[in-house]
Amino acid sequence: MLQPFPQPEADRESIDIVLATYCPNLDYFAAQIQSLQQQTDTDWLCHIIDDGSGEKPLQAIRDCIAGDDRFVLHPFPDNVGAYRNFERGLGCCRKTATAIAFCDQDDIWLPSKLERMLEVLREREAVLVHCDLEIIDERDRTIHPSGWNYEGRVPEVVTLQLLLLKNVVTGCACLFRADLLPKVLPFPEPTSGDWFHDWWIALVAARMGTIAHVREPLVRYRQHDSNVVGATREVGQLGRELGQWWSNRFRVTGEGYRAYCELVSALGDRFPTHNQKPIQRDFGRHLLGLAWQSWRVGYGVEGTALRLAVLAFLDDFKHLSGRPFPD
Repeated sequence: MLQPFPQPEADRESIDIVLATYCPNLDYFAAQIQSLQQQTDTDWLCHIIDDGSGEKPLQAIRDCIAGDDRFVLHPFPDNVGAYRNFERGLGCCRKTATAIAFCDQDDIWLPSKLERMLEVLREREAVLVHCDLEIIDERDRTIHPSGWNYEGRVPEVVTLQLLLLKNVVTGCACLFRADLLPKVLPFPEPTSGDWFHDWWIALVAARMGTIAHVREPLVRYRQHDSNVVGATREVGQLGRELGQWWSNRFRVTGEGYRAYCELVSALGDRFPTHNQKPIQRDFGRHLLGLAWQSWRVGYGVEGTALRLAVLAFLDDFKHLSGRPFPD
């Protein structure tokens, strides 16, 4: 467990913001920068981590932040993708920071976002806090007033095991304690499927302490064709899983199961304990239990749990795995 959250010092900034960029739409980027400048909590420093955009976009970024020394541009020549770029950003954070926020290049933050979330982080003595999001389109028009309702997210009932099946923490909507970094870094190396920085942070936070939430949209989350990850209805629910199985002509690749095993294994490696079990004959029953738990509390991931349970029973015969999962 982490030590009590330190109180801020009046003479220094306490929040580091990691803003990842790659060839940003300049109108969206300017709106995001303006929303940061309008934050009621002004004690922050924003690290802009550019993922090999090239000189022309970099110059546009410099022009946009000119005159405000709270923005520091870190241009990287190579393109490594969002997952690794956010990891680079965490490596740029100051040792004196007490909390860290992720920021996307095309959203809009409400003015009270940082102040409200830092307040909840302290009040709840949490490791991480995240908030709801309003989904907007390219023209700032509201698609849905609550991203959590749109996707069926229920952060009140999250546990580590359910979080391993479906992430409910969106990167641009979270704030976490900076002293979490020694357990977060370096990011694990995925070989199956796509991993996301916010999912890994959320898992580590759930393992280390309390994840708090604010049922209030403090981010206007822009949905457009270039999103790396967008809002999707009914992720993990049984009906959606069956629909995807039908559209795939009943093919079973096992890629999702392998990715899940890798994620579980990475978490076990980061937090070795004496009471871990291997993925073995009872693993399928464990996942069936999670499907029941998800349905009972309304987490909405029973479809994923059932799919993985079937693959676990098949894997038991093929002996493809032998990795630990956390209790």
